[in-house]
Amino acid sequence: MVDSSTSRSLALSLGWLLLSCAALPAHARLLPSAEARTTHEETKRPAGLPSDEELERSGARIGTIVLDSRPLFDIEHADENTSLSRLGNKLHVPTRAGTIEDQLLFKSGDLYRPSLLEESARILRDTRYLRDASIRPIGFHDGLVDVEVTTQDVWTFNPGFAVGRKGGKNTGGIEVEDLNFLGTGTQLGLGFTSGVDRDSKSVYYRDRQLGSSWWDLAARYSDNSDGRRAEFGLAHPFYALDTRWAAGVAMVDDDRTDFTREVAILRGLHPDDDSFGIDGIHDTVAFAYSNGARVARSDLFHARSYERSSRPE
Repeated sequence: MVDSSTSRSLALSLGWLLLSCAALPAHARLLPSAEARTTHEETKRPAGLPSDEELERSGARIGTIVLDSRPLFDIEHADENTSLSRLGNKLHVPTRAGTIEDQLLFKSGDLYRPSLLEESARILRDTRYLRDASIRPIGFHDGLVDVEVTTQDVWTFNPGFAVGRKGGKNTGGIEVEDLNFLGTGTQLGLGFTSGVDRDSKSVYYRDRQLGSSWWDLAARYSDNSDGRRAEFGLAHPFYALDTRWAAGVAMVDDDRTDFTREVAILRGLHPDDDSFGIDGIHDTVAFAYSNGARVARSDLFHARSYERSSRPE
């Protein structure tokens, strides 16, 4: 029997499966080996291609941009050619070409600047849905530099659940998250939890490049047994070294009922009340601009926050 004052939770994971599969021979292995996960590999420059300095001096421009999207697992390598890897490649929704193109700091017809190729590759590698990304020139003709963008996805659909018992009550939850929903680069999450103090249903959405722009939108809404909570954020970050400005707005609307009598006393409410309501809105707006690499000015020109407590009628 579990003591009601003792909290126990059960986390279900696939660790046991990873350990058991590690000892299997290659032809029978379900999962890729640990050696299959490699670090970023530098791509080689084609022979005979002028140097970056020569291309810049000649005023070369970007020609054709070739996108090379690698599969989730490279089954050409023995370490990754497993049953689960092949199934993952079939089930995985690859990142769309437009999602990759939106994060490039250059386009066809622009002056060739190798620094923009390097920074674009860094931006791609900074995402949570790409294992690796590299950009290199692959050809030069008629004053145009053809560029190849190579990317490789990672598995981004993450389901999870947990069960436990705390304070004499069964607890549990189910969460589903996709960091690259339908290959668009957007994050979508759903959650259902049941605990001692609260039952909650929540939804989360984030688009780092709203409408193919550099605006980052994030929103979360929770419908709880003791109230609700809504969060909203919109930001334009310093996404590149030559970005001159950044701005953002964040808002939180929290409405809940607290059943803790001690908290009611601290807030000056009558101790005989069984519950009381708390609602509040917190919002912040900020703007900053940069003069080169140095931030010249950063203003928090609007900030407002209030919280109100009330006894139920």
